[in-house]
Amino acid sequence: MSAPEFAVTGATGFIGRALGRELRRRFPDRGILAIGRNRARLEELVRDSGADAIEADLAELGAHAARLREAEAVFHAGALARFGNGSVYREDAQNTRALLEV
Repeated sequence: MSAPEFAVTGATGFIGRALGRELRRRFPDRGILAIGRNRARLEELVRDSGADAIEADLAELGAHAARLREAEAVFHAGALARFGNGSVYREDAQNTRALLEV
């Protein structure tokens, strides 16, 4: 696939999936790189929308830096789905910082 114009982290989560569908609806001719942890949902996105996919945790995005740099825009919807724990918030902040450094 050609270079994606949009990359979506958390593409298999509630917000990321909705965002990916909306991007596809509004921009049907643009490439989308879906990044998420849930393999079955990523396969569904690839099948249904033609998105390209990377199965990865946010902490692993450094290995995919070149692909992310090719994107025109990155939508960051990825986060841990556990609430009420200070370490979760710190980990989400660290992962967001790492994404910004890519």
